[in-house]
Amino acid sequence: MVDDAFLKVRGKNRGGASENIVAVKDTLAALGDAAKFLRGRFKKPLIALSGSCGKTTTKEMIYEILSISLDVHKNEGNYNNLVGVPLTLFKLKNTHDCCVLELGINSGRAEMRRLCEIASPDIALLTNIGDVHLEGLGDIKGVAEAKTELLKSVKADGCLIVNLDDPEIFGASRRLKAKKITYGIENKGDIHLKQYKDGWEGTEYIVEAFGRDIHGHIRTVGLHNIYNLLASVAVAKALEVGDRDIAEGLNNFKPVPGRMELVDLGEIRLLNDTYNANPLSMESSLRAFDGIAKGCRRMAVLGDMMELGGGSERFHRYLGRFAANLGIDLIYCIGEYGETVKNGAIEMGMADESVKVFNTKRELLNGLKMDISKGDFLFIKGSRGVALEEIIDPLKKIILNKRESSGKRLLLN
Repeated sequence: MVDDAFLKVRGKNRGGASENIVAVKDTLAALGDAAKFLRGRFKKPLIALSGSCGKTTTKEMIYEILSISLDVHKNEGNYNNLVGVPLTLFKLKNTHDCCVLELGINSGRAEMRRLCEIASPDIALLTNIGDVHLEGLGDIKGVAEAKTELLKSVKADGCLIVNLDDPEIFGASRRLKAKKITYGIENKGDIHLKQYKDGWEGTEYIVEAFGRDIHGHIRTVGLHNIYNLLASVAVAKALEVGDRDIAEGLNNFKPVPGRMELVDLGEIRLLNDTYNANPLSMESSLRAFDGIAKGCRRMAVLGDMMELGGGSERFHRYLGRFAANLGIDLIYCIGEYGETVKNGAIEMGMADESVKVFNTKRELLNGLKMDISKGDFLFIKGSRGVALEEIIDPLKKIILNKRESSGKRLLLN
């Protein structure tokens, strides 16, 4: 049908309904080939993005901006791999004006090459390069080699969105012929940040894009999310979207659950960043938390960062040191490397009783129940395998019960 991965098609009839069975040598290869065939029939722009952090958030920002005036198709959830991308492309229709695809890898260059072969992007974006999936990719050089395959896949008449502040991305892009739209904060690009201010309600920003100011509000916080915003503006400009639509789309953006999600629990506030974690995202998120939690007692629940291979001990010790150096008041550790995080925090002078290690989520919740009180600000983050999202609803109940109990005592008085 598409190539020799497809061997034969048999027609069957059961109760008057026809059914086709396709026998193939390799089901994963056939799935990708079928999606590649369908992609080839779609003659409108396809944007593909990847990176170590911020992929999903950036994809959602791009989607919201483009959706103001266009019919946009995207991959849902984590449908970003060799199965999810083809399944997403199967739902692509000629009525769509464009498609936004997030591409995720964990094993190497061949995986990214195959995803690019299937997606054949017209516009490509890498958010950043960091220490992720080191078990499969080896080191940061391996990460860069694998991720930058996306940039190389774009033809000369396509467009690259280039983060000038990431040396690996900038270096790889310089050798490529496709048109480039650049963005940065430390280095001034076509799109760059003029100013921003984080707060409990989100972030106010002013961005300059090709000499014109765009200003507005997004319902998330952190400098790393400003980078995601700049990248999404650059994609919009590649498609000649107007400034007003860009600002409106960003205003419509809502954080994906578990990704820098601000939760108001009355007398206690929560920053839920439980979806995933790696060294780069941990550091970025903790900085953002520190910025908006000034004046509160700051409590951080830190779960393991996975797939770091031989660097696991080093990265978790650094995490403890970094959190302690920010002045976090209480640290709650859970996972295989909880003691390592604690040791790092103590090395930076944090008191032993201020860093607590738990073996189970039940123990962690009991510890939080004992400690949390009015005015506290809580941050929660860990890798998928730790599944810290499982404590969010029980924690909300604990806080609600505490508030109700406190109210009853006041009535009795």
